Amino acid sequence: MVRESAEDAYRLGALDRFLKPWIRDRLHSLGGLLDSCDTRRQLAEDTRAFAEAAAKYSELRDELFSDVHHTRPEPFWRIVGQKKMAIRAQSGVLLRQPAFVLRRLDAGSDIPGAATWDFTVIANSSDSRAEAGPKRGR
Repeated sequence: MVRESAEDAYRLGALDRFLKPWIRDRLHSLGGLLDSCDTRRQLAEDTRAFAEAAAKYSELRDELFSDVHHTRPEPFWRIVGQKKMAIRAQSGVLLRQPAFVLRRLDAGSDIPGAATWDFTVIANSSDSRAEAGPKRGR
């Protein structure tokens, strides 16, 4: 319910293509923990983790919405999850600035510490149908 109300209240257009699948996967993995609880303490801890993930998602959407829809100093990168993704959405009200998404891909690497990243520039972040140009790199 928190997820749905946050998505309804803070519409983010093209950024939803990245945010919605991420939060659904995150909540699904946390929901699986609830099924394996053996004690009330485990249930309380896992339920709290689930609720915190939903609340942090709502806060993130609020922050990104504010970055896009309010004129103020240039925003910084918003870190999503455990450094799995970072988003920078600049004001689209007066200046029509692009949004940027940097995602860590889970593809394995033979080099310890190396990671593959997907960098996407969204020219019109308010349009949920906007095409974005990904660039991959290490």
